[in-house]
Amino acid sequence: MLSSGSYWAWALVLIVTGVILMGCKDAGSVCLFSRMSGVITLDGKPVANARLVRTVQLSKKQEDENSSDNKE
Repeated sequence: MLSSGSYWAWALVLIVTGVILMGCKDAGSVCLFSRMSGVITLDGKPVANARLVRTVQLSKKQEDENSSDNKE
């Protein structure tokens, strides 16, 4: 039978191992740009097909590009 201190030590090991393994499913991938949402307007009206570019300069310049849809 495990002592109280030993029980908590094993519980901590299992929790830490679980957290590490949960992080491994996306090993090697990094989320550089988070999701964005909103409405681009010009003179109070939605702009269709507007080009959206986000740029970041870390070790090298990286861009994320998208465009607005035609919904008005």
